[in-house]
Amino acid sequence: MAYPFGVDISFWQKEVDFAKMMNADLPPEFIGIRAGQGTYSIDPFFASNWQQAKEKGLHRIAYHVMEFFGKGKLQAELLFDRARISRRIDLDLADSASLLLCEIVVFGRSAMGERVLHGEFVDRWRLRRGGRLVFAETIRLDGEIGEKLAHLRDLDRKAKK
Repeated sequence: MAYPFGVDISFWQKEVDFAKMMNADLPPEFIGIRAGQGTYSIDPFFASNWQQAKEKGLHRIAYHVMEFFGKGKLQAELLFDRARISRRIDLDLADSASLLLCEIVVFGRSAMGERVLHGEFVDRWRLRRGGRLVFAETIRLDGEIGEKLAHLRDLDRKAKK
């Protein structure tokens, strides 16, 4: 059984030559890219490596090296604040099918003091029945996400009064 081949890169590799890597005898199919470590290190090459890996068509995963002696909440915020997430869900149901779908997206847990202040979130849904579009929704938040979510929360509270 063949397993997919991937590589892991971080600031230790400095400037990665993606063209050379993709032309190697065994080019990677996916790449893990370190975003930072603990509460003291944000990888200065992360953004460039992330973009170049995307341009080369690699499946990408970002990771943060957590340190058990560090502050867990702050370490998580370093990874998730300024994150950019984009997904697309396309469902095509048969004419006779039924679907019940529920989902929650959490931007930090306020009871734990977590929060996401900056970043980009794009969530695109399309539902078809028998090939015909019956539902479409796209949500996009970018930039100062924390301020935008607070504004929506305040509007919701006013509407409930």
